[in-house]
Amino acid sequence: MYNGIIGVWQQSHQSCADRDSRERDVTEAIREGCSAPRIYFLGRSQEAGDSIKAELNSLNGKGQYTFIKADVSLIRVVDDVCQDIKSREKTINLPFMSQGTFVLGTGQSSQV
Repeated sequence: MYNGIIGVWQQSHQSCADRDSRERDVTEAIREGCSAPRIYFLGRSQEAGDSIKAELNSLNGKGQYTFIKADVSLIRVVDDVCQDIKSREKTINLPFMSQGTFVLGTGQSSQV
């Protein structure tokens, strides 16, 4: 059993049970392998965030689960979220990025 695991991940719109196998492995680790994890998860939907937080609490009630509402498609938002988490934690043990990949040449956004 691991103590003090601190994780960060970008949520998808599915429940924990519907995610791909890598993310299910993380969920299993929270349930079986971590005594009191602290997990920060990011997403656009407060409703989905509340649902996932409740699900994580049911998997491991000793954990601390913090939803951060953020649109991580904007780099300035990613920077702000990173600064927020860095102000709370000295280290991250379990980063998990499932939001997709960077694609060049698809156009420009007016948002920064």
